[in-house]
Amino acid sequence: MTVALPEIYGSSTAVATVTIDVLYRVRRYASSLDRVGLAGEEYRYPVPNLLDLFEGILKTTADPKVVAEIARITDIDSSLVAQPRELHLVADRQIKELLRSDSLQEIPGAGASHGGVFRANPALDLRDAADRQEQADDWLRQLGLDAGLTGMENLVEHCRAETRSKT
Repeated sequence: MTVALPEIYGSSTAVATVTIDVLYRVRRYASSLDRVGLAGEEYRYPVPNLLDLFEGILKTTADPKVVAEIARITDIDSSLVAQPRELHLVADRQIKELLRSDSLQEIPGAGASHGGVFRANPALDLRDAADRQEQADDWLRQLGLDAGLTGMENLVEHCRAETRSKT
């Protein structure tokens, strides 16, 4: 986590910028598993796990303890700490090669994507579980389209239906 404070201390127009880097080593995780698939087959990350990762990031950044600590570091009231505005996702290979293909179809000629910058919906309150889910779902749908894949909307809805049926 890095915090960039305003250059002029006490300026009413300057704001602190907080950046949290989350490095998730999918291949390292896969190599720690006893069995990741067929021999010689490269591990593909399940979409529901990515959905959980996005939600976990949002839940952590909206957690009152994290917000209070950011406020303490930047010397502002916790009510002034903004919610995350965007997610920068960068992969070491094409997204379509990283994700398990569970009902995802490649769009011919769509090009390559190694991630993207996904903006948060400012109308959502990320302290609310339903709004966090909606934001994570939206980022995943955007990621699928940016990667030249169709079917992400249905896959996300299927994941949510499975989660609802378990509760």
